[in-house]
Amino acid sequence: QPIVVRRNGAKYELVAGERRYRAAIIAGLKSIPVIIKDVSNDKSLMLALIENLQRENLNPIEEAEGFKMLIERFGLSQEEVSEKVGKSRVAITNALRLLKLPAPVKEMIIKGELSAGHGRALLPVKGKEKKIELAKMIVKKGLSVREAELTSRLFGEKSAKRERAKEIPSETDKLLEKLSLALGRKARIKLTKKSARLEIVFKNIKEIEAFVEKLSK
Repeated sequence: QPIVVRRNGAKYELVAGERRYRAAIIAGLKSIPVIIKDVSNDKSLMLALIENLQRENLNPIEEAEGFKMLIERFGLSQEEVSEKVGKSRVAITNALRLLKLPAPVKEMIIKGELSAGHGRALLPVKGKEKKIELAKMIVKKGLSVREAELTSRLFGEKSAKRERAKEIPSETDKLLEKLSLALGRKARIKLTKKSARLEIVFKNIKEIEAFVEKLSK
C-alpha cells in the first residue's frame, strides 16, 4: 500500500505510512509506491492520526483518545470515524466510554492490568472512589471480564443498601415507634435530598376508609 506524502519546497514530507517507510528501508528497497497529496497541516495531522489508529498497536485508552481527537478537533461524527478507521460504530462508542473512567483506572488499562472489557464493567458503578476500589479488587483477584461485570452489579447493590441505611438517621426509629402507636398503623419514613416522606401501611381499601373515618371524627 502506498505511503502518503506532501510537497515541502523541493522535498517531500511524510503524511502517512511511517511504519511502511521504515520497513522498506530495513528491507533495502530502492523505491516504494507513493501518493502525493496537497494537504494542509490539519489535514496532514488527521491523516497521520487515522493511519496511526489503523496500524499501530495502541492500548485502549490511546485508541479512545485518538477517536476523541478526530471528533473534537476535526469535527468528524462517530459514523465518519468508524468509516475512516475501519471499525464498527459500536466499537467507537464503547472505546469513547472508557474515557469517563477515573484517571487511576485508565492508568491500569494503559499498563495492561485491566482490559477494555474490565473498564466497561466498571462504568455503571457510581462514584469515582468506588470505581477505583473495585478496579483494585479486580486486579488483586484476577477476575475475568464476566466476573467483573457480576461483581460490579453486586458492588452497586451493596453501595445502594449502604446509602439507604445512611439516609435514615437512627433517631427516626423512636419517632416511627411513637407514630405507629399513635396511628395504630405500621409506618415508614423515606428521606431524599429534597424531602421526607411518611408512608402508612394498610392491608386494603377498607382499612384506609376506617382510618380516614377515624381521623375525621
